[in-house]
Amino acid sequence: MTGFGTEEARRIVEGFRDDMERVLEGWWAQVQRLNEEFKQYSTIGSTVYDKRKAAARQRAYAEITTDPERAYPLAYLADAGLLPSYQFPTDTFSLDPGVDDTPTLFRPAGIGLEEFAPGNLVYANNHKLKTIRAIFAGSWSERGVAGVRSNLDSSGLARAFYFCGRCDMVTEEVRNDCPVCGEPMGRHVNVAFLSQFEAEDQARITSAEDVRERRRFDVRDRLVEEGETEVALFDYAFLPVEHRRMARILRTNWGRRDPVKGEGERFAICAECGRHRPADPDQAKRWEESHARFCPGVCEELVLGYEFRTDALVATVPPQPGSEGYDEALLVTAAEALLIAASTYLETEAYEISAFPRRTGADPETGAERPGQVVLYESVPGGAG
Repeated sequence: MTGFGTEEARRIVEGFRDDMERVLEGWWAQVQRLNEEFKQYSTIGSTVYDKRKAAARQRAYAEITTDPERAYPLAYLADAGLLPSYQFPTDTFSLDPGVDDTPTLFRPAGIGLEEFAPGNLVYANNHKLKTIRAIFAGSWSERGVAGVRSNLDSSGLARAFYFCGRCDMVTEEVRNDCPVCGEPMGRHVNVAFLSQFEAEDQARITSAEDVRERRRFDVRDRLVEEGETEVALFDYAFLPVEHRRMARILRTNWGRRDPVKGEGERFAICAECGRHRPADPDQAKRWEESHARFCPGVCEELVLGYEFRTDALVATVPPQPGSEGYDEALLVTAAEALLIAASTYLETEAYEISAFPRRTGADPETGAERPGQVVLYESVPGGAG
């Protein structure tokens, strides 16, 4: 096989024990969190709202400890993305619905990044749910600190990335100038790699609702620049192509899209408890007053992220005759055409290959806008080569 060599196979097998321990530690952290929150909400004199919260915690606790389907070890490890079920393991996001009659919801990470985003509405089991909180306990990061109270800092889930404002370059390395277009780099952006969220019931779905409410988010795909990357260049006459083996793809959600600016508002998330502060000023003021009663934490502006490695092709698309520089409409059209051609030729499903356009900025020497690129990458779980 060309996809996995001997060293890669050895690394996967040797790392299985660490991955298993990570999943089990995450399970235990969830058990402890649910137990603590159940005690918090089930005190004498609890309000109806608190009783509903306690019942939801009881349901979630039973789901991961005694439920014959969800708590079955092989099923749980498959839901956690460690073992295969009917396909290769996939990265998943989870949403605790916050009600006692609906099980935890799971989505592939690329979809959950938007569907489970704080402030979004999720329709499930006749409930209209609203995501209100990111859960730090049980989430895993190599930079996390074990044995301390779980919050944004100790979890290690937030990392600094640098995004070029002129082109679509992104990197974790601290740089003064963009390595692609030479533009001076701005401040870093904190990207939070959160995978567990909590919702609360907003209302019951009735026949009066003709359409579902939808929140539109600013979701971006980027190819992360790294210092040492294995690249094979195919210098075709009209469409030069780079093959980047095990390239790093970063998908980010910058928050609800502002209809005037056209950019995301970012997510204001408490660094201590993970609760999301609404963007509306009036709602945010009431939220601050309520939040201060039980949590001393302050909110940080974050971008949600999900990253993965896969083989990628980077094709430089020449401009149309008589034009020059970056043409977004041309690149989007070219990306769709290349996807159709690749799927037809390789006889794959449409969702097994994905693509996105990429700006390359201006030439540092001439200042002229350079042609854009199309990044095609394999999106099959586990990879098929």
